[in-house]
Amino acid sequence: MQKRQFHRSLLRYDDNFIRHHGGKPYRDYRGFRVNVGKGATKDDGYRDCYIDILDKLINHIQAEQGRFRTVFIGRFDIVFSDNRPQFDDNDYPHFISDDHLEIADHQAMLTPFLNNVKKYLSKKTSNSRNRFRNHNQVKIGWAREYGSDKGWHYHCYICLDGDRVNNWDPLNKDGLFGIMDRIWETASGVHYRPLHIHSDNNRKQYKNRWIVSRDKRGKAQLQHAIYALSYLAKKRSKRTSNTTIKHLSTHSIPKLTTPTSEQVNQEKWRNEVLSA
Repeated sequence: MQKRQFHRSLLRYDDNFIRHHGGKPYRDYRGFRVNVGKGATKDDGYRDCYIDILDKLINHIQAEQGRFRTVFIGRFDIVFSDNRPQFDDNDYPHFISDDHLEIADHQAMLTPFLNNVKKYLSKKTSNSRNRFRNHNQVKIGWAREYGSDKGWHYHCYICLDGDRVNNWDPLNKDGLFGIMDRIWETASGVHYRPLHIHSDNNRKQYKNRWIVSRDKRGKAQLQHAIYALSYLAKKRSKRTSNTTIKHLSTHSIPKLTTPTSEQVNQEKWRNEVLSA
């Protein structure tokens, strides 16, 4: 079976196209501000973004706008408590099978987590006021990355009906974030590390949730959301030396079985991973 390849075009950093908003650099793409980052140099890979990932993100959010009067978007990260031995990016091509094995291990935890989040939120109840039940549409997107400090990790976001859910406070154990964290704890077991969101320490505000409506204020929120989520499209940490690893999904992670050590080198299992 031929390996599936992922060919990507880049929205590159270019001084001729860079603008600034609120002191932060950005590039225009499809009418939205895109985060080109603050890399040490223009060529460090942080400032460039993959166009196919940007398109998927924008298309996904716009599709949700067509479903709901207002859209709730919450972003979170998943980092695992333990990783296989870390390798320098320059050595990466020699350890492709190890990366695929680790990804399969992680997906064995991520698949039930995503499925159970959707199952929890979509469960039908007689209490119509329960904000965390009776959801007809639950969409989760994720981007997979690799860092020398974190190993493989995932940047994720969830989209829901914004008329029903608007709280993303990690300190509220009974809120949406707290519910999802408990589901993740069950799915990850001994590998559990709390779900993570970033905060603006200067203003003491959590900036990883947006309510996107169809009015003027909603358009501004949409701009903020696309700018923040475009971080998921950055070139850096995407492990570009291996073009057979899928880096982003706007639906759910496919279920993969964790192979035995004897199966790792078998072509049948290898093709199953590469074609996922």
